[in-house]
Amino acid sequence: MAEHLSQSELDYPFKLLEYFNGFRVSKVIFSACELGVFDLLTTSPCALSAQQVAQALHASVDGTERLLDALVGIEILHVETQAEDGTALYSSTEVASMYLAKGGAKSLHDMAIYQSQIIYPLWNNMVDAVREGKNQNQKLFGIPPEEVFRAVYRSDEEMLKFMGLMNSSWVLDGYDVVMAFSLAGFRNIVDLGGDFFHGELPVADLYVLARILHDWSEDKCVTLLKRICDVCEPALYSRTDVAGAYVASLHDMALYQSRIVDPLRDNMVDAVRSSEHDVRPAPSHREGRNQNQKTFGIPPEEVRRGDADVGLTNSSVVRAGLQPRRLPEHRGKTYGHRGEMSKQVTHAKS
Repeated sequence: MAEHLSQSELDYPFKLLEYFNGFRVSKVIFSACELGVFDLLTTSPCALSAQQVAQALHASVDGTERLLDALVGIEILHVETQAEDGTALYSSTEVASMYLAKGGAKSLHDMAIYQSQIIYPLWNNMVDAVREGKNQNQKLFGIPPEEVFRAVYRSDEEMLKFMGLMNSSWVLDGYDVVMAFSLAGFRNIVDLGGDFFHGELPVADLYVLARILHDWSEDKCVTLLKRICDVCEPALYSRTDVAGAYVASLHDMALYQSRIVDPLRDNMVDAVRSSEHDVRPAPSHREGRNQNQKTFGIPPEEVRRGDADVGLTNSSVVRAGLQPRRLPEHRGKTYGHRGEMSKQVTHAKS
Protein backbone atom coordinates (compact mmCIF):
# COMPACT_ATOMS: atom_id res chain seq x y z
CA MET A 1 0.00 0.00 0.00
CA ALA A 2 2.84 2.38 0.93
CA GLU A 3 4.26 2.72 -2.56
CA HIS A 4 0.93 4.10 -3.77
CA LEU A 5 0.70 6.78 -1.08
CA SER A 6 1.81 10.37 -1.48
CA GLN A 7 4.37 11.86 0.90
CA SER A 8 1.61 13.79 2.65
CA GLU A 9 -0.28 10.54 3.23
CA LEU A 10 2.84 9.00 4.73
CA ASP A 11 3.36 12.03 6.95
CA TYR A 12 -0.23 11.90 8.17
CA PRO A 13 -2.41 8.82 7.41
CA PHE A 14 -5.60 10.52 6.22
CA LYS A 15 -6.81 7.47 4.30
CA LEU A 16 -6.20 5.08 7.17
CA LEU A 17 -8.05 7.34 9.57
CA GLU A 18 -10.93 7.49 7.10
CA TYR A 19 -11.03 3.70 7.12
CA PHE A 20 -10.77 3.58 10.92
CA ASN A 21 -13.79 5.83 11.29
CA GLY A 22 -15.85 4.38 8.47
CA PHE A 23 -18.02 2.43 10.89
CA ARG A 24 -19.05 5.67 12.58
CA VAL A 25 -20.43 7.03 9.30
CA SER A 26 -22.38 3.82 8.75
CA LYS A 27 -23.89 3.93 12.23
CA VAL A 28 -24.87 7.59 11.85
CA ILE A 29 -26.88 6.75 8.71
CA PHE A 30 -28.29 3.52 10.16
CA SER A 31 -29.35 5.21 13.41
CA ALA A 32 -31.08 8.02 11.53
CA CYS A 33 -33.01 5.43 9.49
CA GLU A 34 -34.06 3.50 12.58
CA LEU A 35 -35.15 6.65 14.40
CA GLY A 36 -37.15 7.92 11.40
CA VAL A 37 -35.15 11.12 10.85
CA PHE A 38 -35.34 10.99 7.05
CA ASP A 39 -39.06 10.13 7.00
CA LEU A 40 -39.81 13.09 9.25
CA LEU A 41 -37.76 15.65 7.34
CA THR A 42 -38.89 14.42 3.92
CA THR A 43 -42.57 14.77 4.77
CA SER A 44 -42.20 18.01 6.74
CA PRO A 45 -43.42 21.12 4.82
CA CYS A 46 -40.60 23.19 6.33
CA ALA A 47 -37.16 22.84 7.89
CA LEU A 48 -37.13 21.74 11.54
CA SER A 49 -34.99 22.56 14.55
CA ALA A 50 -33.23 19.86 16.57
CA GLN A 51 -35.78 20.40 19.36
CA GLN A 52 -38.68 19.85 16.96
CA VAL A 53 -37.09 16.70 15.52
CA ALA A 54 -36.31 15.36 19.00
CA GLN A 55 -39.88 15.98 20.15
CA ALA A 56 -41.36 14.23 17.12
CA LEU A 57 -39.04 11.23 17.50
CA HIS A 58 -39.24 11.06 21.33
CA ALA A 59 -35.48 11.46 21.62
CA SER A 60 -33.15 13.71 23.62
CA VAL A 61 -32.48 17.15 22.17
CA ASP A 62 -28.72 16.92 22.69
CA GLY A 63 -28.43 13.50 21.08
CA THR A 64 -30.67 14.51 18.19
CA GLU A 65 -28.69 17.69 17.52
CA ARG A 66 -25.41 15.76 17.44
CA LEU A 67 -26.88 13.20 15.05
CA LEU A 68 -28.30 15.89 12.75
CA ASP A 69 -24.98 17.76 12.68
CA ALA A 70 -23.17 14.54 11.78
CA LEU A 71 -25.58 14.00 8.87
CA VAL A 72 -24.94 17.56 7.72
CA GLY A 73 -21.21 16.87 7.88
CA ILE A 74 -21.51 13.94 5.47
CA GLU A 75 -23.82 16.00 3.23
CA ILE A 76 -26.95 13.94 3.73
CA LEU A 77 -28.89 16.79 5.36
CA HIS A 78 -29.03 20.56 4.82
CA VAL A 79 -28.82 23.09 7.64
CA GLU A 80 -29.59 26.82 7.69
CA THR A 81 -29.11 29.18 10.63
CA GLN A 82 -31.81 31.76 11.35
CA ALA A 83 -30.32 35.25 11.46
CA GLU A 84 -32.62 36.53 14.22
CA ASP A 85 -31.91 33.94 16.93
CA GLY A 86 -29.23 31.61 15.52
CA THR A 87 -31.49 28.55 15.53
CA ALA A 88 -30.29 25.76 13.21
CA LEU A 89 -33.02 24.43 10.91
CA TYR A 90 -32.51 21.04 9.26
CA SER A 91 -34.00 19.76 6.02
CA SER A 92 -33.64 16.70 3.80
CA THR A 93 -31.42 16.53 0.71
CA GLU A 94 -32.50 14.95 -2.55
CA VAL A 95 -30.39 11.85 -1.92
CA ALA A 96 -31.86 11.40 1.57
CA SER A 97 -35.43 11.77 0.32
CA MET A 98 -34.88 9.39 -2.59
CA TYR A 99 -32.81 6.64 -0.93
CA LEU A 100 -33.15 6.84 2.86
CA ALA A 101 -36.79 7.72 3.53
CA LYS A 102 -39.22 4.80 3.58
CA GLY A 103 -41.34 6.32 0.84
CA GLY A 104 -38.45 7.36 -1.38
CA ALA A 105 -38.63 6.61 -5.11
CA LYS A 106 -35.57 4.34 -4.79
CA SER A 107 -35.71 3.67 -1.08
CA LEU A 108 -32.86 1.71 0.49
CA HIS A 109 -34.35 2.17 3.94
CA ASP A 110 -34.95 -1.56 4.46
CA MET A 111 -31.39 -2.30 3.40
CA ALA A 112 -30.07 0.17 5.97
CA ILE A 113 -32.21 -1.42 8.70
CA TYR A 114 -30.97 -4.93 7.84
CA GLN A 115 -27.37 -3.79 7.70
CA SER A 116 -27.73 -2.10 11.08
CA GLN A 117 -29.58 -4.83 12.96
CA ILE A 118 -28.23 -8.00 11.36
CA ILE A 119 -25.04 -7.50 9.33
CA TYR A 120 -23.35 -4.97 11.61
CA PRO A 121 -23.59 -7.15 14.75
CA LEU A 122 -22.33 -10.17 12.82
CA TRP A 123 -19.30 -8.24 11.58
CA ASN A 124 -18.56 -7.24 15.15
CA ASN A 125 -17.53 -10.89 15.62
CA MET A 126 -15.25 -10.96 12.58
CA VAL A 127 -12.16 -12.01 14.55
CA ASP A 128 -13.97 -15.14 15.74
CA ALA A 129 -15.33 -15.78 12.25
CA VAL A 130 -11.80 -15.77 10.80
CA ARG A 131 -10.44 -18.01 13.56
CA GLU A 132 -13.28 -20.52 13.38
CA GLY A 133 -14.05 -20.36 9.67
CA LYS A 134 -17.77 -20.17 10.48
CA ASN A 135 -20.51 -17.58 10.47
CA GLN A 136 -21.45 -16.13 13.83
CA ASN A 137 -25.15 -16.99 13.87
CA GLN A 138 -24.66 -19.19 16.94
CA LYS A 139 -23.18 -16.41 19.01
CA LEU A 140 -25.65 -13.77 17.87
CA PHE A 141 -28.90 -15.68 17.37
CA GLY A 142 -28.29 -19.02 19.12
CA ILE A 143 -28.65 -20.87 15.79
CA PRO A 144 -26.02 -23.37 14.50
CA PRO A 145 -23.80 -21.98 11.69
CA GLU A 146 -24.95 -24.56 9.16
CA GLU A 147 -28.63 -23.63 9.58
CA VAL A 148 -28.38 -20.44 7.53
CA PHE A 149 -32.01 -20.28 6.45
CA ARG A 150 -33.25 -20.86 9.96
CA ALA A 151 -31.34 -17.75 11.00
CA VAL A 152 -32.89 -15.73 8.18
CA TYR A 153 -36.44 -16.97 8.78
CA ARG A 154 -36.36 -17.33 12.57
CA SER A 155 -39.48 -15.17 12.89
CA ASP A 156 -41.97 -13.37 10.68
CA GLU A 157 -40.38 -10.06 11.65
CA GLU A 158 -36.89 -11.23 10.64
CA MET A 159 -38.20 -12.72 7.39
CA LEU A 160 -39.78 -9.37 6.49
CA LYS A 161 -36.48 -7.62 7.22
CA PHE A 162 -34.68 -9.98 4.87
CA MET A 163 -37.30 -9.53 2.16
CA GLY A 164 -36.93 -5.78 2.56
CA LEU A 165 -33.18 -6.14 2.01
CA MET A 166 -33.77 -8.14 -1.17
CA ASN A 167 -36.29 -5.62 -2.48
CA SER A 168 -33.87 -2.78 -1.81
CA SER A 169 -31.17 -4.60 -3.77
CA TRP A 170 -33.54 -4.91 -6.72
CA VAL A 171 -34.12 -1.15 -6.62
CA LEU A 172 -30.44 -0.70 -7.48
CA ASP A 173 -29.91 -3.48 -9.99
CA GLY A 174 -33.32 -4.45 -11.31
CA TYR A 175 -33.47 -2.01 -14.22
CA ASP A 176 -30.07 -3.03 -15.58
CA VAL A 177 -30.96 -6.72 -15.30
CA VAL A 178 -34.28 -6.53 -17.15
CA MET A 179 -32.86 -4.18 -19.81
CA ALA A 180 -29.68 -6.18 -20.45
CA PHE A 181 -31.40 -8.38 -23.05
CA SER A 182 -34.86 -9.13 -24.35
CA LEU A 183 -37.11 -11.10 -21.99
CA ALA A 184 -39.83 -11.53 -24.62
CA GLY A 185 -39.09 -15.22 -25.17
CA PHE A 186 -39.43 -16.21 -21.52
CA ARG A 187 -42.81 -17.24 -20.17
CA ASN A 188 -41.98 -17.71 -16.49
CA ILE A 189 -39.19 -15.92 -14.60
CA VAL A 190 -38.25 -16.86 -11.03
CA ASP A 191 -36.18 -14.65 -8.74
CA LEU A 192 -34.76 -17.48 -6.68
CA GLY A 193 -34.82 -17.19 -2.90
CA GLY A 194 -35.68 -19.14 0.21
CA ASP A 195 -34.34 -22.57 1.12
CA PHE A 196 -33.51 -23.62 -2.43
CA PHE A 197 -31.57 -26.77 -1.44
CA HIS A 198 -34.68 -28.57 -0.16
CA GLY A 199 -38.15 -29.04 -1.52
CA GLU A 200 -39.34 -28.45 -5.07
CA LEU A 201 -38.16 -25.52 -7.12
CA PRO A 202 -40.79 -23.65 -9.13
CA VAL A 203 -40.70 -24.50 -12.82
CA ALA A 204 -39.59 -21.66 -15.10
CA ASP A 205 -37.51 -20.96 -18.20
CA LEU A 206 -35.43 -18.19 -16.62
CA TYR A 207 -33.99 -18.09 -13.10
CA VAL A 208 -32.44 -15.03 -11.48
CA LEU A 209 -29.78 -15.79 -8.85
CA ALA A 210 -28.99 -12.48 -7.16
CA ARG A 211 -26.33 -12.52 -4.42
CA ILE A 212 -26.63 -16.28 -3.91
CA LEU A 213 -23.69 -18.21 -5.33
CA HIS A 214 -21.04 -16.17 -3.49
CA ASP A 215 -22.46 -17.43 -0.17
CA TRP A 216 -21.82 -21.11 -0.81
CA SER A 217 -19.01 -23.59 -1.41
CA GLU A 218 -18.34 -24.81 -4.94
CA ASP A 219 -20.04 -28.15 -4.20
CA LYS A 220 -23.16 -26.39 -2.95
CA CYS A 221 -23.21 -24.11 -6.00
CA VAL A 222 -22.94 -27.08 -8.36
CA THR A 223 -25.76 -28.83 -6.49
CA LEU A 224 -27.99 -25.78 -6.78
CA LEU A 225 -27.25 -25.21 -10.47
CA LYS A 226 -27.97 -28.87 -11.21
CA ARG A 227 -31.30 -28.60 -9.40
CA ILE A 228 -32.19 -25.57 -11.49
CA CYS A 229 -31.08 -27.30 -14.69
CA ASP A 230 -33.36 -30.26 -13.91
CA VAL A 231 -36.51 -28.11 -13.77
CA CYS A 232 -35.60 -25.31 -16.17
CA GLU A 233 -37.71 -25.32 -19.33
CA PRO A 234 -36.34 -24.12 -22.69
CA ALA A 235 -37.20 -20.55 -23.57
CA LEU A 236 -39.91 -20.14 -26.18
CA TYR A 237 -38.93 -17.72 -28.94
CA SER A 238 -42.05 -17.61 -31.07
CA ARG A 239 -43.83 -15.17 -33.36
CA THR A 240 -45.64 -13.69 -30.38
CA ASP A 241 -47.08 -10.22 -30.72
CA VAL A 242 -45.34 -8.01 -28.16
CA ALA A 243 -46.45 -4.38 -28.07
CA GLY A 244 -47.51 -4.67 -31.70
CA ALA A 245 -44.18 -6.00 -32.97
CA TYR A 246 -43.33 -9.55 -34.03
CA VAL A 247 -40.50 -11.34 -32.30
CA ALA A 248 -38.70 -13.64 -34.72
CA SER A 249 -37.84 -17.11 -33.52
CA LEU A 250 -34.27 -18.36 -33.50
CA HIS A 251 -35.39 -20.91 -36.05
CA ASP A 252 -36.59 -18.17 -38.39
CA MET A 253 -33.34 -16.27 -37.98
CA ALA A 254 -31.30 -19.34 -38.86
CA LEU A 255 -33.56 -20.03 -41.82
CA TYR A 256 -33.22 -16.46 -43.09
CA GLN A 257 -29.44 -16.70 -42.74
CA SER A 258 -29.22 -19.94 -44.72
CA ARG A 259 -31.73 -19.10 -47.48
CA ILE A 260 -31.15 -15.38 -48.01
CA VAL A 261 -27.95 -14.03 -46.50
CA ASP A 262 -25.58 -16.88 -47.27
CA PRO A 263 -26.47 -17.20 -50.98
CA LEU A 264 -26.10 -13.43 -51.41
CA ARG A 265 -22.76 -13.56 -49.66
CA ASP A 266 -21.57 -16.14 -52.20
CA ASN A 267 -21.77 -13.35 -54.79
CA MET A 268 -19.95 -10.81 -52.66
CA VAL A 269 -16.88 -10.91 -54.90
CA ASP A 270 -18.94 -9.75 -57.84
CA ALA A 271 -20.74 -7.23 -55.68
CA VAL A 272 -17.61 -5.44 -54.50
CA ARG A 273 -15.05 -6.08 -57.29
CA SER A 274 -13.68 -2.79 -58.56
CA SER A 275 -10.15 -3.49 -59.79
CA GLU A 276 -9.52 -2.07 -63.28
CA HIS A 277 -7.27 -5.05 -63.97
CA ASP A 278 -10.12 -7.50 -63.54
CA VAL A 279 -11.65 -8.17 -66.96
CA ARG A 280 -14.73 -9.93 -65.61
CA PRO A 281 -17.91 -7.87 -65.28
CA ALA A 282 -18.77 -6.52 -61.88
CA PRO A 283 -22.49 -5.75 -62.18
CA SER A 284 -23.14 -4.66 -58.62
CA HIS A 285 -20.21 -2.25 -58.53
CA ARG A 286 -20.84 -0.81 -61.97
CA GLU A 287 -24.62 -0.78 -61.80
CA GLY A 288 -25.03 -0.08 -58.08
CA ARG A 289 -27.41 -3.02 -57.63
CA ASN A 290 -27.85 -5.94 -55.24
CA GLN A 291 -27.34 -9.54 -56.39
CA ASN A 292 -30.96 -10.75 -56.20
CA GLN A 293 -31.09 -11.30 -59.97
CA LYS A 294 -28.16 -13.70 -59.92
CA THR A 295 -29.20 -15.49 -56.72
CA PHE A 296 -32.99 -15.67 -56.98
CA GLY A 297 -33.78 -14.61 -60.55
CA ILE A 298 -35.60 -11.56 -59.20
CA PRO A 299 -34.96 -8.02 -60.49
CA PRO A 300 -32.80 -5.94 -58.11
CA GLU A 301 -35.51 -3.38 -57.51
CA GLU A 302 -37.95 -6.04 -56.21
CA VAL A 303 -36.11 -6.49 -52.93
CA ARG A 304 -39.05 -7.75 -50.86
CA ARG A 305 -39.85 -10.60 -53.26
CA GLY A 306 -36.69 -12.43 -52.24
CA ASP A 307 -37.72 -12.34 -48.62
CA ALA A 308 -41.34 -13.22 -49.25
CA ASP A 309 -40.47 -16.30 -51.34
CA VAL A 310 -39.04 -18.01 -48.24
CA GLY A 311 -41.73 -16.70 -45.91
CA LEU A 312 -39.36 -14.44 -43.98
CA THR A 313 -38.78 -10.73 -43.77
CA ASN A 314 -35.86 -8.64 -42.78
CA SER A 315 -38.05 -6.74 -40.35
CA SER A 316 -38.84 -9.92 -38.42
CA VAL A 317 -35.14 -10.36 -37.74
CA VAL A 318 -34.61 -6.71 -36.89
CA ARG A 319 -37.55 -6.82 -34.48
CA ALA A 320 -36.33 -10.00 -32.80
CA GLY A 321 -34.83 -8.09 -29.91
CA LEU A 322 -32.39 -10.91 -29.23
CA GLN A 323 -29.22 -8.84 -29.34
CA PRO A 324 -27.93 -7.55 -25.97
CA ARG A 325 -28.88 -3.92 -25.50
CA ARG A 326 -26.12 -1.49 -24.71
CA LEU A 327 -26.55 0.01 -21.27
CA PRO A 328 -26.09 3.73 -20.62
CA GLU A 329 -22.40 4.53 -20.46
CA HIS A 330 -22.35 5.16 -16.71
CA ARG A 331 -23.89 1.79 -15.92
CA GLY A 332 -21.57 -1.16 -15.61
CA LYS A 333 -18.59 1.12 -15.13
CA THR A 334 -19.90 2.53 -11.87
CA TYR A 335 -21.41 -0.60 -10.38
CA GLY A 336 -18.66 -3.16 -10.88
CA HIS A 337 -19.61 -4.99 -7.67
CA ARG A 338 -22.69 -6.43 -9.35
CA GLY A 339 -20.61 -8.92 -11.29
CA GLU A 340 -19.62 -9.19 -14.89
CA MET A 341 -23.04 -9.03 -16.55
CA SER A 342 -23.29 -5.26 -16.82
CA LYS A 343 -19.63 -4.99 -17.87
CA GLN A 344 -20.07 -7.53 -20.65
CA VAL A 345 -23.24 -5.89 -21.90
CA THR A 346 -21.78 -2.42 -21.70
CA HIS A 347 -18.66 -3.36 -23.63
CA ALA A 348 -20.26 -5.83 -26.02
CA LYS A 349 -20.70 -3.17 -28.70
CA SER A 350 -17.92 -0.80 -27.71
